[in-house]
Amino acid sequence: MGAPPSRDYIPGPEAPPSPDYIPGPEAPPSPDYIPGPEYPEYLPTAESPGYITKSEPEMEPEENDRDDEKSEGDSIDYPTSGGDIYANDDGDDLSEDDPDDEVL
Repeated sequence: MGAPPSRDYIPGPEAPPSPDYIPGPEAPPSPDYIPGPEYPEYLPTAESPGYITKSEPEMEPEENDRDDEKSEGDSIDYPTSGGDIYANDDGDDLSEDDPDDEVL
């Protein structure tokens, strides 16, 4: 054969890829064509074609309206600006550190 390749040689592909197949974008299926079942005689509805299930479930009567009115009267009003009981209530909320309190 010949001399062995040098240590710096990086093996690559032996031949370029075949130009027979060039991958490209494929068209999505047409929205006009919807495939049907291949064997409709084996579907469960084939035995009884006149049978149609109900499409809307039965609704329970709305008796919860009275419960909403009761819950409004039973609610507890908590103060929105109660704050923390351990908070510093000197009225200065801008900073915790007061420069006048520092010891020199």
